[in-house]
Amino acid sequence: NSSGIFNKIDSSESIPGDIGQQCWPGNAGGADHTGIYIGTVDGQRYYLHCTSWSPEAPNTKYAPGKGVVINDYKGFKAYGQYPGL
Repeated sequence: NSSGIFNKIDSSESIPGDIGQQCWPGNAGGADHTGIYIGTVDGQRYYLHCTSWSPEAPNTKYAPGKGVVINDYKGFKAYGQYPGL
């Protein structure tokens, strides 16, 4: 089963370089927010992704925490792997 060029996988099958999305394209609510899975540390899954919202200052442009981040973002619910990895 695939979505575009990525094969859909379960989160437990992820290897570094795979992607996480809030949902697959064609579904409402977050298909445009994508992260790159970089690994698991102490049971926490970490992603490299870009955020425009900051819990420290949600209405401030250039607030701390905005931009490219590495964290254990919990919003990804759809996972994909590029064929051949």
